[in-house]
Amino acid sequence: MKKLIIGVVVTIVLVGGMLFALRNINFNRINTNHFYVQITEDGVKTEEKLSSGEIFVQYEYSLDAYNKKGDKQKLDFTAAKQLRKDAYLQLFVNDENTVKSYQEVKLEEIPEKAQLKLKK
Repeated sequence: MKKLIIGVVVTIVLVGGMLFALRNINFNRINTNHFYVQITEDGVKTEEKLSSGEIFVQYEYSLDAYNKKGDKQKLDFTAAKQLRKDAYLQLFVNDENTVKSYQEVKLEEIPEKAQLKLKK
């Protein structure tokens, strides 16, 4: 009976941990390089009609991005909505220079060398 109870408890803990991880961890950000950009212009709106007849809208951006060393790289990425002008973003970029994810950050959260390049 003890073994059964221990087995059930262990199973519940493992399943709970997996569900927590799936809900709270963005796996697109794992093993990526960080670049920083400032949104200076509106994205280019693109529409695609899905097979269901629904229209899928996204906004394309092509901006100069800087890593923590201040090295510049032109990066292209898309967003599901028009991003706020003058917002600072941290881009999560894989080894193929594909933007996998992004998040808005404050200027103070950006490494100093990248900050200097973005302020120009």
